[in-house]
Amino acid sequence: GVDFATPAIELDALVTPRSELPPLLNVPLAEIIDFLVETGERLRLDGNPHMQRCLDLVAETNPLPRRVVENLYRAAPALLNRDSLWAQVESNFADPAVLDGWVSRTDAAGNTGAVRAFPPRVVHMLAGNAPSGCVASIAQSALV
Repeated sequence: GVDFATPAIELDALVTPRSELPPLLNVPLAEIIDFLVETGERLRLDGNPHMQRCLDLVAETNPLPRRVVENLYRAAPALLNRDSLWAQVESNFADPAVLDGWVSRTDAAGNTGAVRAFPPRVVHMLAGNAPSGCVASIAQSALV
């Protein structure tokens, strides 16, 4: 009994072509983490009327009980905790410096070169019933 509409999306218009440098390529990882941490603070349900409205709308159509959905909204900001974000980076990159620039390396044969992480082209198709997954997915992409 609840109406829902979504706009038509032209995915090709949203994705940066490979012929162009990725957006935000030269933004330092520490600055991205600062931004994510601040975003987490602003997503707190009790202080954000927009999040409260989202909770109301999601609870109307979600098969989960409202209290469960509310708990998901309350837990989402914890995914943007500074220590957790750094731990994710350190567990996925042998040398996190590759996220901020070129890093010299020498392989087992003595060949030298440089490595830098480049972000993938990502379009998020997120489920609307659990905000935690959305927050985690966007945060992980932002870290790369």
